[in-house]
Amino acid sequence: MKTQILRLEPHDDVVSARDKMEWSQTGRILLVWPDRGAILNRRIDLVLLQRHSQSLGAQMAVITRDPRVCYHAEALGIPVYKDLRQAQRTHWRINRSIRPRKGVPPPPVRSHLVDLDELRREAHPSLPHWLSSPLTRVAAFALSILALLSIAAVILPGAEITLTPQSQVQQITLDVRIDPNIGTINLSGAIPSRTVDIVLDGEQDTASEGFSSVPDQAAKADILIANLTDQAFSIPAGTVIRTTGDQPKRFSISQSGQVPAGVGQTISLSAQALLPGVDGNIPAESLTIIEGSLGTRLTATNPMPAAGGSNRRTLAPSANQREQLSEQLIEKLYQQALQELSQQIQPGDILLTPTLTVTQVIREVYDPPENQPADRLKLALSLVFQVQVASGEDLRSLAKGALDANIPDGYRSVPDTISVEMLNNPEIGLDERVSWRILAAQQIHADLEETATSNLIRGLSPSLAIEKLLASLPLENTPSIRITPQWWPRLPLLPFRMSVISR
Repeated sequence: MKTQILRLEPHDDVVSARDKMEWSQTGRILLVWPDRGAILNRRIDLVLLQRHSQSLGAQMAVITRDPRVCYHAEALGIPVYKDLRQAQRTHWRINRSIRPRKGVPPPPVRSHLVDLDELRREAHPSLPHWLSSPLTRVAAFALSILALLSIAAVILPGAEITLTPQSQVQQITLDVRIDPNIGTINLSGAIPSRTVDIVLDGEQDTASEGFSSVPDQAAKADILIANLTDQAFSIPAGTVIRTTGDQPKRFSISQSGQVPAGVGQTISLSAQALLPGVDGNIPAESLTIIEGSLGTRLTATNPMPAAGGSNRRTLAPSANQREQLSEQLIEKLYQQALQELSQQIQPGDILLTPTLTVTQVIREVYDPPENQPADRLKLALSLVFQVQVASGEDLRSLAKGALDANIPDGYRSVPDTISVEMLNNPEIGLDERVSWRILAAQQIHADLEETATSNLIRGLSPSLAIEKLLASLPLENTPSIRITPQWWPRLPLLPFRMSVISR
């Protein structure tokens, strides 16, 4: 016969178990109790489940190890099995001896009564008489107090030991060179260089001390114009008559006139030099060319020399004055560059070039321009100053690395005591690299290991501890020991209760 196996969960109750049984379509229902959790272990629970199984026309059996479920199931005639294999291979038969009969009540279930008093006596046997005596209790209490005092004696006391280790100055001489191809220091003595550029603008002026001859009045001349044709020509004012050559002198007709018709007909007109000055005083027969279309039909000449052109003497900057003004302004900017440099470099930085050099002239403007008159000469300059610098921090790092690599055994460096002294000025070698020598120094003191010091003097009296420290450690002065509480006679036994301070 087919069997419906229903597994119960730790949270199931009678209602949920009956719901699961509703889905059964077989004649046998096998309920499997969970391994953990005490559920449905009352008699009434099994009675309700058995009745519901009978109403479904099915026979019920259970698989459980719960003794209470087994007890009630056997009393109700419900087969009980240990596992699925036994339940499936066994024919479900009700034990006739306990199957309920009509009109006959089931035999009473005989339970094995347990003597609780006997179990209590076995679990808690009475103590021996000597353990309950007052003397034993007093002794145990005294031992407990002594144990607490011993623990307090080990843990309670603390100590602070102040030591002054021996110190000395460590020195080393190093050859330093500048290598522009590296970005960080090299313990072989090479450090990178740093270029500092300073851009400054400045202006300065001075009164003109020289004199210059400048054009004043324009020269004048009478121009004789002859006709080469049979036609008459009008000559407008402003017609230009000039000399020959690469740098011609040009004169302008002052007023208009008309040349009569006929070859050889002439007219005389006055003209004035376009540029003032003595350069317009030119010889006779010099002005021969008429500019424009009239030049092919007319000829011109000045029968008399041009005259009246003059120059006047006025103030003007001299060439020497320009040079002096430039030198003064450059010196002024140089001093400003030095001040700017002092703000940009850090303490300990070394200038690799003795002075600032001007690497670029961005702007140089004179007012007035050269050979022009003026009461004052003004100069505006924009310069780029440059200097090569070796970083003091790089020098200290180089010195620190070299010194730490040579610290004697048992010593360590004192922080922030590095000093660097230049033994000579930087020099430029044949390879154009700058090099010099430095003397590096730092303070070092004996390295006192805290744990070893604590283990050396733990449990000793202060006087014996001081003697042992002086005999065992390289100390500059007598150690100082402060015990907490102050009345405690000895140092702590536990090393972690001691604080060792080196100064």
